[in-house]
Amino acid sequence: MYYKLKKIYPILIIIALSLLILIPFFKINQLGVHSDWSFHAARVQQLYLNLTRGHFFTYSATDTFSKVGNGNFLFYPTFFLYPWAFLKLFFTPIASYLIYVWLLFVATGLIAFFCMQSFDKQATWQSLFFALIYLIAPYHLYLTLNNYVLGEAQAYMFIPLVLLGMYNVIYEDKWVMLAIGMTMMAYTHYVSLFISVEACVAILLCYLIQNKKIELSKFVIPLAIYSIIY
Repeated sequence: MYYKLKKIYPILIIIALSLLILIPFFKINQLGVHSDWSFHAARVQQLYLNLTRGHFFTYSATDTFSKVGNGNFLFYPTFFLYPWAFLKLFFTPIASYLIYVWLLFVATGLIAFFCMQSFDKQATWQSLFFALIYLIAPYHLYLTLNNYVLGEAQAYMFIPLVLLGMYNVIYEDKWVMLAIGMTMMAYTHYVSLFISVEACVAILLCYLIQNKKIELSKFVIPLAIYSIIY
C-alpha cells in the first residue's frame, strides 16, 4: 500500500503545484500580454475558427494576420497549440489559455519526474525534487506567463527526454527515447531542436574524449586551425 502511495503522491503534488501557480491568474481573470502573445494568439484563433467550421487542419491564416492568407502554419509547428484551440470551444479566452498552461506545467513536471526516476527506480522523492525545480525554474515561468514564447515553452517539456535519450544511446545502446525526444522537439520549436542536436554532439564528444576513444589534440588542433583560417 505504501509503495503505491509513494508512486501516486509525486504525481498529485506536481498536478497540485501546477494549479497553485495559476490560481492568482484565475482569480483576477487577467493577463498582461505582450511580446509573442499576438503571434501565437492569432495562430490559435485561426485554428479555433477552422475547428468551428469543421476543418481540423489549417494551412494558412485567412481570418487572422490581416486576412492575407499568412502561411506561417506551413513552417511553424502547430501540433501542440491544438489543445488551446480546443479549450476555446468551451471556455473564455483567458480561462482557456490558463488551463492550457496548466496542462503544459503538468506535462513538463511529469516528464521531468519520470525521466529522472528512470536513472534510479528507488529515487522517487529525489526525482520529485528535480521535477519541481525544473517546473518552477524562472525561465520556464518567463516563457509561459511573462513573454509567451510558447514554441520554446513547449520544447522545454522535452529537454529531459532528449538528455535521457542521449544517456540511453551512450550507455545502453538504445535509441528510442532520443528519437522520441527529438521528434517532439521538431513538433514544437526548430531552434530548440537545433540547440538540442548541438548539445548531444557536445555530450558525445565529451564521452569519447573521456573514454579515450578519440584524442583531444586530434580534435582541438584542426578546429583551431579552421577557426584561424576562416
